[in-house]
Amino acid sequence: MELFDYSEVFYNHRRRRSTSNQPAAFERRATQTASRTVEQHMLKSRQIVAFVATTDPKRAKPFYAKTLGLRLVSEDGFALAFDAGGTMLRVAIVKTLQPAGYTILGWIVPDITKAARDLVKRGVIFQRYEGMSQDDLGIWSSPSGARVAWFTDPDRNTLSLTELPQPTSKKVKRKRRRQKR
Repeated sequence: MELFDYSEVFYNHRRRRSTSNQPAAFERRATQTASRTVEQHMLKSRQIVAFVATTDPKRAKPFYAKTLGLRLVSEDGFALAFDAGGTMLRVAIVKTLQPAGYTILGWIVPDITKAARDLVKRGVIFQRYEGMSQDDLGIWSSPSGARVAWFTDPDRNTLSLTELPQPTSKKVKRKRRRQKR
C-alpha cells in the first residue's frame, strides 16, 4: 500500500489554486491516490488532521506550544500547524469566530489528575458546569467510568482531557484467552 503525504495538499492548496501555469502532475497524483484510497476502504488507514480556529495567532501560538506543550511544525498566513502526538493540529487563522458550545478537541491521558494539575500550574482554568458533580480540579466522573475535565483556549474553544476507565479483570482475562488461541 502506497502512503500519500497529504500535508503537501494542505499547505499548497491555496498557492496552487492561484497559479494558472502549475503542472497538472500533482493534481493527477492526488486523484490517483484518492482512487486507490477508495479501493482500500476509504479513509480507514489514513491519518486524521484536526482543526481549531483562532482570531489571534499571537495568543494561540504560545498557548498551544508552551501551555499545552505541542511542537510547532509550521506557520503561515493561514494557520499554525502543531504536532499533537502524531496528529497534525491546524490552528486556522480566521477573522471572526463563534466558539462552539461543545468540546471541539480533546486528549486522552493516562492520569487526568496529574495532567490537570500540570495544566493548572501553566495557567489553565478548568471549567465548571452546573448540574455536574466535579471534583476540586473540575474533573467529572461519567457513568461509563471515564473521567473528563474541560478548559478553553484563548479563543474560548472548549478543549478537554479524558482518562478512560481501566478494563476490568474479567475483560482482560477474556482478551488473553482469545490471544492464546
